[in-house]
Amino acid sequence: MNIEKRFLFRNGRIVSVTRAPTKTMEVLTPSGLDVSVKEPLDEFFHAPIGQAHPKYWKLKSLDPNQQRMLQLKYSGLNKTEIGIAVADL
Repeated sequence: MNIEKRFLFRNGRIVSVTRAPTKTMEVLTPSGLDVSVKEPLDEFFHAPIGQAHPKYWKLKSLDPNQQRMLQLKYSGLNKTEIGIAVADL
């Protein structure tokens, strides 16, 4: 079962931050989180950086931890909200 935290913005955008549970007691870093966004008119959640995004090809050239950090950066969450997500998850 994944652990999830959702943030609702004033413009109606919902950002979902999830992580899979682990058996070990490891320190959670922002790079261990997965992020999805849902715009007000969208039906489903999707990645913040899709194929039409200008940073898509840069994302594909990065390693998995750097990819997660770039996804977090472009999700619309500020540092405080990322800290809340890390603390809650």
